[in-house]
Parts: sequence; structure tokens; C-alpha cells
Amino acid sequence: MNTQILTAILSKDSKDSTYKYALLRAMVQCVTDQNPHKGKAENGWISYPFGLLVYYWILYYYPIFSSDIFIPQKNGESPKLKQGNTIAIRREFNTVIKFYLDKGGLPQFRFDLIHGGIPEPIHRDVILLLRKLQQKIKNMPMKHLGFYEFGKHYSLVNFNTETIKTPSYYGLIQEAGQFYILPELHHLLDEIGPLIIGQDSIIDGWAEFTSQASLRVEGIDPIPKEKILTVLTKAVQVPRDITQVKKILRGTDSDKIRCIWTGVRLSNKYHIDHAVPFSLWQNNNLWNLVPVKSSINLSKSDRIPSPKLINESSDRIKEVWKLYAGKFGKQFEQEIYEGLGTGLDNNMDDAIHALMNKSEYLIEKRGFQKFEPK
Repeated sequence: MNTQILTAILSKDSKDSTYKYALLRAMVQCVTDQNPHKGKAENGWISYPFGLLVYYWILYYYPIFSSDIFIPQKNGESPKLKQGNTIAIRREFNTVIKFYLDKGGLPQFRFDLIHGGIPEPIHRDVILLLRKLQQKIKNMPMKHLGFYEFGKHYSLVNFNTETIKTPSYYGLIQEAGQFYILPELHHLLDEIGPLIIGQDSIIDGWAEFTSQASLRVEGIDPIPKEKILTVLTKAVQVPRDITQVKKILRGTDSDKIRCIWTGVRLSNKYHIDHAVPFSLWQNNNLWNLVPVKSSINLSKSDRIPSPKLINESSDRIKEVWKLYAGKFGKQFEQEIYEGLGTGLDNNMDDAIHALMNKSEYLIEKRGFQKFEPK
């Protein structure tokens, strides 16, 4: 499979809504960010948990549906929400959005999903939303992706789903079943996926579709493409109080707190570093927050700690992780699972290896600069 076929899929496959863009964007993120969850079916197709697609769609569509202006996601959609002209997932989203309106919005909803803390009053509605997303993904864009080029449904992506019963990230991964990507397409997404997410590609096409759809909606002003791009690319951070992290570290035996990347003992003045830079991977989870010497943090900047450096620093990383695990308990383990796709088994070695694999991918595949202190 070559890039021209992928271009044809982006430009020529019929589209009445933004579903196709959301599916492609989520598939790229699975291929580039979720290697620990990668598997292989008997027919050779590459598998991932279907729940990852559902999770990413929440992150994509929530900001759109909760916007202070109406942003159409389907041709003919309007604020009147007429039956048949409204994108099918909006109503289920609106129920959840209304509940979280005065409770922190999407960042809090994401936090509750990751930590299995969805409040009881909205429990059933969240399950209905997750199931609706699962249904629409498999019956709409997944079915039609590549049909123009190959004349066959499910020619590029297929699925084997199960019923979602638990409204949590863990539940999505464990209960939603699997989806499968044609190996040739998977290889292509692995090689150029990050390039086709950006401008002149998936997100750009999504923004263009939305902007054009807004021109045909009575009662609202046309929405500039630039505004839609801002909504589509806004990072969703897990709420995190850095001062709380520092307080935990300060309350520990000073001999145990050393600069993660050099091993030197830290004074009271040090930085909390995102091991994987936040600018490259918007992840504010506990496992990604580590104490470092101020000068080392400034030197590291947005570079990626090399697999060699992570391996050499693994004992210090695990010391800090054990502090977090002792203080935050299951919350820390759930964040490790969401961010690195593994648990705390084998004395945290599995998580260290997952972090090393993440580093290797970002440096070798994505071309980011590696960091090793001099």
C-alpha cells in the first residue's frame, strides 16, 4: 500500500460527517502511542483494544460539543438538533457534558475515567455514551473506510467487539473487544502517521469539513477554519497539582531523592520534569513527573531521555514511583496503565521497559532529539 491510496481515502471516500477523520486520527494514535496494547490476529492483521478508539473519540468530540458556539459535525446539522440531521453521538455526549459543566469539564471527566471514579448519578449515562461510540465507530466509518478504492466494506479495518459494562479506561481496554488493521495500512500509518495527522491532512480535512458545514446552517455565523483547528488540537490535561507532588518528595528521606537523570542529591530547589516532554506528548500523569536538578532540566528541554539513560536511571525512577504508589495507591497504577499500557508487575520493570520502548520510538521513528546528560 502506498501513500496515494491513503490520500485517496482521505479525499475521495464519501463523507456526510466527521466520523472518518476521527477514526483515522484515532487509528494513527493507536499505532504511534499504544505499542504495549498491540497484538496480531491469526490472519495476520494487527490488533488493538477497541476501547482505545472510544477513548480517543471522547477526547476529540467533547470539546466540539461543549463549545460555546454550535459546531456542526454532520451536513445539515443545526442547533435545533432535528432528528435525522443531527450527528448520532451528540445527544449522549450532551448528557455527560451537562453533568460535568460545573465540575471541571472534560479534564475532570477524563480524570474520572482513568481512575474508575465516574460518579454514580452519571454512571449509566456514561456507559450509554461509551456503547454508542462503539456502535457508531464499527457501523459507520470503519465499515466504509477504503470502500471507494477497494469496493468492499471493512476492507482496511475490522472488529470483534464485546459489551462495555464498566465506565472506566480500564473497562474500555478490557471489555470493548478488539479492532484489526490491515498489515499494509498499519505499516503505512507507523511510517507516516504523525505526518498525516497535522496540517493538509486528517485534522485539516476535519476542520475544512466543519467550516463548510457551518456555512449551510441557519442561525449561526460561519466558523473560521482556524477556530476549529484550535478546538481540535487543544490538549486535555489530567488535573495535577505540582505542589502536591513536591510536598510528597520533601516529606521523604532526603537521601532517597536524587536527580533522576544524574543521581546527584537534590537540595530544596529542584524542578519537576516531564520525563516525556509535555510539548511532545500531553501527559501530566504522576509517572511522567520526576525530580531533577534545575540545570539538568534546562539542559534537557524538549529532548527525549534515551533508552540507555532510562535504563541507567531505572532504580531512581522506581524509587520515586514507589513513593507515588504509596501515596496515591490505585490512582498511580491506573495512570501507569493509561500512559504506558502496563501495570506495576515484576518490581515495576515492565513499566520501565514500556517507557524505554516509548523513548526508542520517539527518537528512532519520530526523529526527536535524544537527551543524555554530559
